[in-house]
Amino acid sequence: MKEFLIGLALGRKEIPRKFMPLYEQIKSCGALEKHGAKHDTKYDKALESSYLESSGEDDTHDANAKCAKTAKCSKHSKSTRAQKHQKYHKYQEKARDKYQKSSAQDSSQAQMSAESSHAKHTPNHHAPNHLPSHSQPPSKHAYKLSDKFIIAQIIIHNHRIFAKNIAKPNDKDLLLKGRYGNLKDGDIVLLLSITRTPKLIKILSSSASAPRLVYLERKKGAIVGIDCKTLESTRLPFSQKSLLELPKHCVLALENGKIKQILGSLDDPSVDERISLFLSQRAEDFGEEAKELARNFGTQVEPSLYLAPKNAESTSHASYTSYASYTSYAKSTNSAHSSAPYRRDLRALDFITIDPIDAKDHDDAVFWDMHAHTLYVAIADVSEYVTPHTPLDDEAKARGFSLYFPHKCYPMLPRELSESLCSLRRDEVKLALVWEIRLHKRTKLPIKAQLYEALITPKANISYEAVDKILESSAQMDSRAKVDSHAKIDSSKKLDSAMPYAIWIRDLARVTQTLKTKRLEKGYDFSTREMKLHLDKNSELESISTHKSTPSHSLIEESMLLANILSAQCLATALNGAGIYRTHEAPMKERIHALFADISELGYTIPKGKLHAQIQALQKEADRRDKKALVEKRAQIRKSEARENIASENQASKNLNSACTLDSRDLDSAPESANALDSAAALSHRELLDRLIIRAQKEARYSDEVALHFGLGFETYTHFTSPIRRYSDIIAHRLLKVLLANAPIELKPESPHIAPLAPKHAKQIAYILESSSAIIPMLNTKERAIAKTEMDFKDRKYARAACKHIGRALRVRVIDERYPAICVAESLIFGARIFVEDSRRELERHGIYQARLTRAELANGRIFAEIE
Repeated sequence: MKEFLIGLALGRKEIPRKFMPLYEQIKSCGALEKHGAKHDTKYDKALESSYLESSGEDDTHDANAKCAKTAKCSKHSKSTRAQKHQKYHKYQEKARDKYQKSSAQDSSQAQMSAESSHAKHTPNHHAPNHLPSHSQPPSKHAYKLSDKFIIAQIIIHNHRIFAKNIAKPNDKDLLLKGRYGNLKDGDIVLLLSITRTPKLIKILSSSASAPRLVYLERKKGAIVGIDCKTLESTRLPFSQKSLLELPKHCVLALENGKIKQILGSLDDPSVDERISLFLSQRAEDFGEEAKELARNFGTQVEPSLYLAPKNAESTSHASYTSYASYTSYAKSTNSAHSSAPYRRDLRALDFITIDPIDAKDHDDAVFWDMHAHTLYVAIADVSEYVTPHTPLDDEAKARGFSLYFPHKCYPMLPRELSESLCSLRRDEVKLALVWEIRLHKRTKLPIKAQLYEALITPKANISYEAVDKILESSAQMDSRAKVDSHAKIDSSKKLDSAMPYAIWIRDLARVTQTLKTKRLEKGYDFSTREMKLHLDKNSELESISTHKSTPSHSLIEESMLLANILSAQCLATALNGAGIYRTHEAPMKERIHALFADISELGYTIPKGKLHAQIQALQKEADRRDKKALVEKRAQIRKSEARENIASENQASKNLNSACTLDSRDLDSAPESANALDSAAALSHRELLDRLIIRAQKEARYSDEVALHFGLGFETYTHFTSPIRRYSDIIAHRLLKVLLANAPIELKPESPHIAPLAPKHAKQIAYILESSSAIIPMLNTKERAIAKTEMDFKDRKYARAACKHIGRALRVRVIDERYPAICVAESLIFGARIFVEDSRRELERHGIYQARLTRAELANGRIFAEIE
């Protein structure tokens, strides 16, 4: 609903049937006006015709479902896979063919017939589909919200009522004055905004009827419900006899006085996952239509559907590690590249993926041609399968992003796509969008870049740990030692000479380091430590480890940044600044002054100069302090070992039977015998400084207009490289593929020119931009919601672990001194958020204090302590 309202506020032509009552309510208030009177009547007729033809099948979803059922087949032979693709796209081609015929009046009948015949043999077109789903026939005029009105979401804070414009979430929140006792936090309302203070016109959606979570507790002989957010008790509209049948501390989802769902018992650690998902309103599973559609694509890519006929049966795929040896092969196999349906055949190149050791969704692969100084960045072509107005697209759009818990991923797409067909798994043929980037041999800056569709076969899925070992090793290759692509390489073993990628990985690391150095001339580099929670088989917190960025992370990060920049430049040039971009505004002067005041309190002297130079100078000073602290700590440990006190401390720590301990092996250069708290504190100067700088900045967000990315130092930037886990990347892919259908894409620094759009491609671009204008604000909201959900789950696991340590002492660092003070644990349960309600003394921000755990609430994941 929120996406529909955002679209209505910005202007839309199609009104989904299920939102017609809501549309009529807003229209009856006089809040709508006609928008965009000039439209292409041919395009409208094509859409209307496709709509009328599809009305016999109810809607697009049903049509796709029928195609999917027709295509269903247990065998995956070449012919059946071809039939699946052709049948799936048959419905979508009807509307496209009608539109193409009506817009090509200047072409001869023979040419039109040839194009139509050619389209029928195409597995999928570059351009996305434009079929309305569950919609009324498009009207001649679009409707949008009048400038006199806004649609806003209510925020209640400190007994004051604010309204946030859902179409422009970055605008300042509006304060509502008057008696609005009937409004609830989260309500969506229609406001008249031309008055001095906004006036409430209508409540469009009330959060009062939204489901809420309670758990059962016995109080004064009766079973009552305790709200999982506020911990307030409430009488339940159920008999005590029926409540006694439920487990102790049973968690219930209530909606309109009825039990919507029973999540489990609060005493069961596995219930934390279900609670976090429910509070975020994240569906655990996908709809049957989406899963059926994903399954019917099969499990393998059939090359014959995407290559010219003479190359489809090619079986020669030897490895090529040089541009010279590959060029002759490429010329012979890609002669039909100019023909739209066909892709470049890059299956012979040694692409690899570099991901976390437990990753299953491989979005990106790289290959570095050392001889030609050319970097290939291949990204999974998810948009080939997730087309607009299909069940798959609806599911992906509703989620927005993949959700990652410490032990599990809830993907944006069904696992049949995210972990199988789209994932760039080794030794499997995959569809990809590829940036071929030639770099200057001296400066390492791009001198030529091409984007095209291709087929690739990744030769390995390598973990970050394995790449770090490759970069660290100076031993000569040993052909007898085999290295599993997802294993942690033993540094004592020599590397395998049968791994050709090990050679170019080292060279690419040097190149990307140069790219990073140049990027940091304008951008920033922050030292952050990722906290990773490890759960046991009972879903309880077993240990905590910390991970910092390594050379392997930098290698893949710089490669992806390069592809993202080029994609953004391509969109900005071709679309005159329209599209989808990742923007990051510079911090306001007030925040900078407050930041420097906080840094000064830590004993730093603020240097003079521009902001970028100031921050870099402060970071260098923090690094110097860290090195000095580490040297002093090592000296202390040597003295302690001489007095043999360290042995008794280690023995005592083993007897504490702690549920969660810091893995000291992950601390940079810290000896394993060092106390976890002290080791963390010794390395905290740079991290603390960078944390303050990050908090002073605004959040990065998605925008439909090109703008600066302050943190990275780029004039334009977008997200292109993770379409399996981010819907924003799918939108970028759709736009770029329309540009590819229009003309080949080749960027050069001296002439960043893109061919003008043909009329039909311009209309396709306009359609995508119009639909994405309502989606982009939703993506910003969903991104924050995902981060909140992931933090909520971690808080619950921390709280469950803290229950076993009530009364124990720990060290905490204050991050917010306002009541109730918020701290971060630096020992015992490292990284947990701790709330201090009653302190015997005034707390200072960033101060480190000794505290004692007093209680932990499993219902809302909060941990409380008192300062000693």
